[in-house]
Amino acid sequence: MKSNILYPRNVIQVFLLLILSLFLASPLVFLLEKETDDLGGLILFTALFSSFLGIAYLINAKKKNKISFNFKIANFPLFLKLIPALLLFEFGINLPFSTYLRYVLEGNNLVLTSPSYYLIIGSLLVAPILEELVFRGIIFEGLQNKYSPKVAILISALIFSLFHISIPMLPHSLIMGIFLGWVYFKTGSIMNTILLHSITNLSVLSGGYIIRQVNNNNINFLYGEYSNLIIAFLVVLFFVYLYYIKKRI
Repeated sequence: MKSNILYPRNVIQVFLLLILSLFLASPLVFLLEKETDDLGGLILFTALFSSFLGIAYLINAKKKNKISFNFKIANFPLFLKLIPALLLFEFGINLPFSTYLRYVLEGNNLVLTSPSYYLIIGSLLVAPILEELVFRGIIFEGLQNKYSPKVAILISALIFSLFHISIPMLPHSLIMGIFLGWVYFKTGSIMNTILLHSITNLSVLSGGYIIRQVNNNNINFLYGEYSNLIIAFLVVLFFVYLYYIKKRI
């Protein structure tokens, strides 16, 4: 993909494109009012992001800019090293922190239900593909026309996190947006970020399962009797493993 010509090139153009996509997808809100929440949400989500991709493609085609994506796994050794780091972060830091944040915000009133098939399909397949194509493949690439890679990663991650409107999810979404942006910048492969995004969402769904099993929003009981010790061990192991990866990049 030619990052020096790709549209959108700045933050204003990104938001204009997002607003236009929302406008095109908005009629589905009324058409899907009788559908289940998860099915309707999945259809609306797909329409929104497909609209964004379609508009971006048409604008770039008119400007004679070629959009292409690398769907091959690049730098496979690095990709494999990142998976354990991702899992340690999810279960050692994100799950305890988000559980605690939910408890602070909602107390014991929070009720977690089992995810529907539509939510599982959306989380593991549809969202990773469409979100990576939009946020890394289009937005991040386009922002590099005007901003440095670090700034482009941060801006695309901030926009990415805004789409995850649940307050307990915002810190995690921002961190993952930065992480996935870095992976895309380092490897140039959209497939790498799609797979890592899917693994992340699987971890989040698994975390929800753990919380439902213990039936308690208190992190002291998240992993059983020795939760605090297990969490501390996972956090230390995460940072040790990060140091190991850094030495080998």
